[in-house]
Amino acid sequence: MLENHFGRDTCLVALGGGVVGDLVGFVAATYMRGIPVVQIPTSLLGMVDAAIGGKTGVDTVHGKNPIGAFHQPVRVYIHLGFLMTLVRHIKQFNNKIRHAAPAPNRQRDGRGDQNGGHFGRGEL
Repeated sequence: MLENHFGRDTCLVALGGGVVGDLVGFVAATYMRGIPVVQIPTSLLGMVDAAIGGKTGVDTVHGKNPIGAFHQPVRVYIHLGFLMTLVRHIKQFNNKIRHAAPAPNRQRDGRGDQNGGHFGRGEL
């Protein structure tokens, strides 16, 4: 950006998920002590967390987001059509969660473990 003489009138656009939004937001916050950024999140997490509130951060080997800044985007554009790509994964995701999640403790309600430790339909 410096080599191409981008100035304070430059506006960055973050099109992507939460990681992209965090990285572009951090660059916008630190370049020339802050330039405008527009967030266009494409993932659910990006829409509900990363693009809102101006919190930016970069992961390092020392931890998650130890380097960051608060830098409000000038605009946030959310298009729910980006989430349509999730529809085909929901069933697979639910099946993975159902088999990976710990079984509920049914001893408390007196029913015991009625299905071998797996969640039944509608219980998750």
